[in-house]
Amino acid sequence: MSEPVLSQTIMVDGFTAYDYVDPPADTDGNTFIWQTIEGWFGGVAPRGNPVDRPLLDGAHDGPAPFEGRTVTISGTLLAATRSGLQVGLDRLSAILSAGTRRSALVVNETQRGASRQAMVRLGGPTLVDRKSTYQADWSLVLYAADPLRYSSIEHSLDLLPFLAGSGRTYNLIPNRRYGANTRPGTGTAMNYGNTDTPPVITFTGPCTNPGIRIVGGNQIQYMSTLVAEESVIIDCGAARATSAGTVQRSAVPGISTRCWTNRAISASAR
Repeated sequence: MSEPVLSQTIMVDGFTAYDYVDPPADTDGNTFIWQTIEGWFGGVAPRGNPVDRPLLDGAHDGPAPFEGRTVTISGTLLAATRSGLQVGLDRLSAILSAGTRRSALVVNETQRGASRQAMVRLGGPTLVDRKSTYQADWSLVLYAADPLRYSSIEHSLDLLPFLAGSGRTYNLIPNRRYGANTRPGTGTAMNYGNTDTPPVITFTGPCTNPGIRIVGGNQIQYMSTLVAEESVIIDCGAARATSAGTVQRSAVPGISTRCWTNRAISASAR
């Protein structure tokens, strides 16, 4: 069953389709209007492999991760000229089939104030049906290996390392600090979605062995020295660290917001 939604904009590989009244035309005078989108708003099927119980009712079951997401978008192309229609058909056939084979599909719910995206490739042939010299129907099939739909708006948190104050420390209460120059080095990382998602952490020098941890919980640390303006980007989902274009996959364990959502975190460096 198709799932039309009002006031939506769909973008992929530089292509934009609209569904509201009087949408703008592109530089060739063509207007792309989408009418239905299937597979985006619903759930995805679990991928299980149950084994029948010998001589007993039921089956032995195990983990059932979700399959990838297939999204089918269909709509109409309205052209201002006959030659413009052919240009529009060529534009449709070039989506994710020319220089770019994988791109973000962004569904922008303009009046709702939400925008979500998924990395997709072509999941089937792009179909076009020429209805007249100025109109054609089209259908685009996309496949997302990761079925999750991520926010298009990045939520970020900037932290400076902990800095002790200039006052005295009393042994009776460990780590008691005084002075106006104390920098706590803590903040709260927020995941506004409803599922686990891996964070991306960037350490910027100058610092040595920078680290970040949940207060009272897990910690991740980059064992190296970063000079001024040097950065290392740690992708906890892909379990890789990138510095000056060099990827170090073995340097980072996988960490996700199962432990990070709405939790205070702290930064440290020497």
